[in-house]
Amino acid sequence: MTLSETVRLLPGVHCAVGEGGEVFLVARPRSESLGRLTADQLVTLRRLATACTVDDLLDDGLTMPLLERLRSGGWLTTTVWGNENLPLYTLRPRRRRRGAGQDPVPARVLLSRFAVLRRDGADILVESAAATCDVHIHDPGCWRSWPQR
Repeated sequence: MTLSETVRLLPGVHCAVGEGGEVFLVARPRSESLGRLTADQLVTLRRLATACTVDDLLDDGLTMPLLERLRSGGWLTTTVWGNENLPLYTLRPRRRRRGAGQDPVPARVLLSRFAVLRRDGADILVESAAATCDVHIHDPGCWRSWPQR
């Protein structure tokens, strides 16, 4: 299966530029400084108001370190798409990831006993107070590929 990925800023996130050219992301009650960005990075950051493929963003001048900073900061929603350009699932951050990028991905991932699954329209929503993001499953076929215990 060929997968593609789109990212966009969370709804309600605004980009502001200070007098000295410092760029801020703001979503009440929090904000974060991204420092000074290049003109290309600023244009690309503004493009994130709508869904963009990661490859297009990197081609447009958004650097991988900035993309990872936005991800770990909990600013980006990520949707993974399947073969027929249908969404499989969306990760929607609830907060900043602690220690992001420091721990290797484990060989086996299990669903937490604290996770709650519920219907959200036509989707399945997986959420947990212990998690940094919610998972919106758009295609129930995704379950088939998850390891069984």
